[in-house]
Amino acid sequence: MANLDVSKYILKRLEQANSSKTSADYFSSSTTKSNTSIFDDISFSNLENFDYTSAIDALTSGKADSANKAKNGDLSSIFQSLMSNDQVQELADTDGVDGVSEDEAKAFMQNLAGYDGDATSLTQNDIDEFIDSISVTTESDLEKLIKEAFQRVEDDLAEQKLLAQSAPKSTSSASSSSSAGSTSGSTSRSNSNYNSGTNSSSKTQTKTAADEVEELRKQRSETISDADKKIEQKQSKKDKLIADDNKISSELKAEYSSQQKALSDIQSKLSDTQSSLATHKASLADLEASIAALEGEKGQLKTDTKNSKVNKENKSRLSKIKESLTAKKEKKTKLSEKIKNEEAKITKLQAQEKEQQKNVKNVEKQISEQSPSLGKKIDSLNSSIKELKAQKTKDVAKIDEKIEAKEKAQKKEAKQAGVNKGKMANDVGSGLVDLASKYMGINEKDGSYKMFTNGRTESWCADFVTYVVKEYAKENGLKVASGFGSPAVSNLMSWAQKNGVFDNTSKMSNNQKLDYAKNNLSVGDVIIWKSNGASHTGIVKSIKSDGTFTTVEGNSSDQVKSNKKSIYDKSLTGFIKLSDIVS
Repeated sequence: MANLDVSKYILKRLEQANSSKTSADYFSSSTTKSNTSIFDDISFSNLENFDYTSAIDALTSGKADSANKAKNGDLSSIFQSLMSNDQVQELADTDGVDGVSEDEAKAFMQNLAGYDGDATSLTQNDIDEFIDSISVTTESDLEKLIKEAFQRVEDDLAEQKLLAQSAPKSTSSASSSSSAGSTSGSTSRSNSNYNSGTNSSSKTQTKTAADEVEELRKQRSETISDADKKIEQKQSKKDKLIADDNKISSELKAEYSSQQKALSDIQSKLSDTQSSLATHKASLADLEASIAALEGEKGQLKTDTKNSKVNKENKSRLSKIKESLTAKKEKKTKLSEKIKNEEAKITKLQAQEKEQQKNVKNVEKQISEQSPSLGKKIDSLNSSIKELKAQKTKDVAKIDEKIEAKEKAQKKEAKQAGVNKGKMANDVGSGLVDLASKYMGINEKDGSYKMFTNGRTESWCADFVTYVVKEYAKENGLKVASGFGSPAVSNLMSWAQKNGVFDNTSKMSNNQKLDYAKNNLSVGDVIIWKSNGASHTGIVKSIKSDGTFTTVEGNSSDQVKSNKKSIYDKSLTGFIKLSDIVS
C-alpha cells in the first residue's frame, strides 16, 4: 500500500464516484481498508507553501509540475489528479469565471484538509470523504433531473388535456391544431426552464459561442497534429532512404544527418512557440470575454436605490467586481506582452528555418549527384512535404477565421450574460421573498406542504427553503451553487461550511451581532437556528436597524408562516448568504 501511485488511486476513485465501489474494491484485497493512508499526512504548512501558480500553469499546459513534484511529492500528485476532474474543477471554481485561480485552488485544498474534522493535515481520509460527497451530490442531482423531467411531461399532458376539453367540440381539427400549438409552446417553456437550471448537461441542447470556440480550438489542434504526423512520415521515409543507400558516402550521410537535425530542432522550437502563441491567444480571448461579462454586470448594478439592502449587497458585489477587473486587466496586459514576444520569436525562427532549409537542400543536391535515382525520390518526397505543409497552413487559417468570429460572439454573449446577471442582482433577494410569500398558509393539515417534499411525509423546513431557492433560480435563469439543497437542515449548514460560505453568528458579541445585521444581513439570506432543540431554517424577509428581522419559514406551527426574530436570539446559529447560493 505504501508504494502505491497516489495519482492512480485518486483517479480511480474519481472514476468510481458514481458507483458503490470503495477504495478497497480498487485494490481487490480483503486486508485493505479505505482509511489506510497511502501517503504521509501532509501538514497545513505544506498546503500554505505549495506553489499554486506553478501547479495551475502545469495543469493548463498539460505538462508535469516538476517544481512542485520535487519539493512537495505526493501533494503535487494529489492536486494534479483532483484538478484534472471536471466536477472537482467546477467545485473549486467558486466565482465561475476564467477557470480555477491560484487563490481558489489554495482555498479548495485547505478546505479539503478539514473534511475528516481535522484541518491540520491532509489525509487519505479527507480525499475519500470528499470523493464520496461528489458521488452523493451527483446522485441527488440526477434524481432531481429525473423528477423534473417527469414533471415536465405531466405538465405538458395536463395542459394538452385542459386545452382539448375547452376547445369547441364542432371543430376537432381546430382543437387538434390548438393543442399541438400549445404543446409546442409548453415544451419550449419547459426546455427554457430546464436549460436555466443547475445541470451543466443543458449545454448539449443549446450550444453557446464559448462551446463552439472550444470545439474549434480542439479541431485546430487535431488538424495540426494529423498534418504533422503525415509530414513526419514523409520526412522519416526520406531519412531512411538516404541512410540505406550504399552509393552515398558516409561523410555525406553524416553531413545530411547533422543539417537535418539542425533544421528539425529549429522547426520543433517554431512549433512549440506557435502552439504557445495559440494557447495564449485563446486565454486572452477567454479573458476578454470574462472582462466583458464583469463590465456588463457592473454597468447594471444599482447603488442608488431606496432599498438599502439591495444597495448594500450591490456595493459589496461592485467592490469584488472592481478587484476582479483590475486583476484580469493586469493579466491581460501580461498576456498581450507574451503574445508580442512570441510573435517576434516566431518571425526570428522562421528566418532561421528558411536559412537552414537552404543548407539541407545543398546537401540533398550533392546526394542526388552521387545517386540520381535517389535524388528523384527525394524530390518527390520534398514535393509531398511541401504540399502537406501548404494544406496544413490553409486548413488552420480557415479554422482560425472561424475561431476569431466565434470569439467575437463569445465576448458579446458573455457581456449580455453579465448584463442579465447585474439586472437580476438588483432584486434577487426581494424576488425570492416574494415567491416564498406566495406559499404562505400552505400546511400539514390538508397535506398541501407535500409539494415541497415530493410527496414525502417528513419535517419540511429545509425542503421549503430548497424548493423556493431552486424554483426561483429556474424561473429567472439563475444558477444554484453545486450541491446546495437538502431535506435536512444539518446538510444545508454542512454544505455552507464545507464551501466556506457560512456566517456563524452564535459566538459573536452583541455589538458584533448588531453590526452584522446592519452591514451583512440581506433580504433572501437563509437562516439556521435551533427551535425547541431541533434544527430549523427559513428565509430572511425584512430587516430593521435595531437587529430584528422577519422571516418566511416552512413547517412553522405546521405551515408556511412569517415570524419576527432577533439577531440576539441565543438559538440563532448563523446565515448563508443568498449571493453565495444563487448567481
